[in-house]
Amino acid sequence: MPSQGAQDGIAQGVTHEFFQACIEFYNLNTMLGGFGFVVMISVVPLFLILRYAANIKRMDNQMVVDKLKLELENQSKLSKKKSKRRTQVQSPASTTTSG
Repeated sequence: MPSQGAQDGIAQGVTHEFFQACIEFYNLNTMLGGFGFVVMISVVPLFLILRYAANIKRMDNQMVVDKLKLELENQSKLSKKKSKRRTQVQSPASTTTSG
């Protein structure tokens, strides 16, 4: 496994080469070079924003699923209580009839 210094050197080299390619494109075609530079600068913030949005969506979906499970559990508890009440037969208070 390469050390941190070697990884920094590789990242620095890739960044330098990418920047040099953008400069060469800019010398040949200013629109293409400008677009390449804007893309190079905006990739990292865009990636971070999209990752944050994906995490928020995942957390929101999980919260909705948890609330739905809780609601279903409450509904099943209520239906069990109602079915127990229906099965119990109450005896009348008096068996005599007046007539």
